[in-house]
Amino acid sequence: MTISIVIPLYKKIEECKRNLVSNWQYFGGHEVIVVNDNPTDIAPLSVDPFFTERKITLIHSESNGGFAPAVNLGVTHATGDILFILNTDVLLESADWQRTLTYFTDDPQLFAVSLTTRERDSKLQGRNEVYFEKGLYHHRGLPLDTPSSETKALIPNAWAELGSALIRKSMWQQLGGLDEMFAPFYWEDVDLSYRAKKQGWKVLLDSSVVVQHHHESTIGSFYTKEEVKKIAYRNQLYFTQKFARGPRLAQYFLWKLKRLLLG
Repeated sequence: MTISIVIPLYKKIEECKRNLVSNWQYFGGHEVIVVNDNPTDIAPLSVDPFFTERKITLIHSESNGGFAPAVNLGVTHATGDILFILNTDVLLESADWQRTLTYFTDDPQLFAVSLTTRERDSKLQGRNEVYFEKGLYHHRGLPLDTPSSETKALIPNAWAELGSALIRKSMWQQLGGLDEMFAPFYWEDVDLSYRAKKQGWKVLLDSSVVVQHHHESTIGSFYTKEEVKKIAYRNQLYFTQKFARGPRLAQYFLWKLKRLLLG
C-alpha cells in the first residue's frame, strides 16, 4: 500500500515549513501534498524554494473555503491507497505511524486509524465518544491511559481526528469525502467517521503512536473565542439535523421548540 500525506495550510507558512523540516525525516519518502487555502499566498508560495526544491505537490484553493474543502481538494490529487491527513501544527515524534499500514492490510473493513496526541500540558488525548443528550448530539474526549505492554494498542473510537489520521482512500471516495457544509471547521471529522461506521467500517485509535498536536493554534490566531463557539454550535445543530431519527428527532424538535418559546 502507498500513502499520500495531505497537509491543509492556511496563512501559517513559517509554522508549516518549520514543522515540515522536523517531520520530513519521518515521512519515509511518501507523497506529500500541501493545500494552500489562502489565495493571496499563491504567488509567494509558488516560487518558495522550500516547496520547489522538495518533492512536494503544492495545490492552491481558489478561495478560502475552510478545512473540509481544502482537504477534499488535496485528496483529489492524492495517488496513494491510504491518506494521512496531517495538520500544520502537528509534530511527529518518530516514523512509527507507518506501521498502521499493516492494520489496513490485515483488515479490509478498517476505515481509519487516528494517532494519539500529546497536548501542551503533556496529557495524551485521542480517545473520544459521540452521544445524544437533551435533544442534541455531542462529542467529547475520554481518558486515555498511557499504553503499556499489557494494554491493547488499537482502541475502537467514535471518530478519527483529522489532525493526524490515516484513512483508506477508496472508502473516503465512496463516502464522498468531507461534508463541506461543516466549513470552515469543526465536526467534519466526526461526521465522516459517523458515516463510515454506519457502513459497518471500523474506526480505531492507535494508543502506541504519539504525536505532538497543539490544538487550535491556527484557528485561535484568526478567530475569536466567541466566533469559534458560534461555528461549533452551528455545526452541532447541523450534525443533529443530519442524523437524528425517530425518538431522537422528536427530542430535537422539542428542544428547538423550547428554545423558541424561551427566546
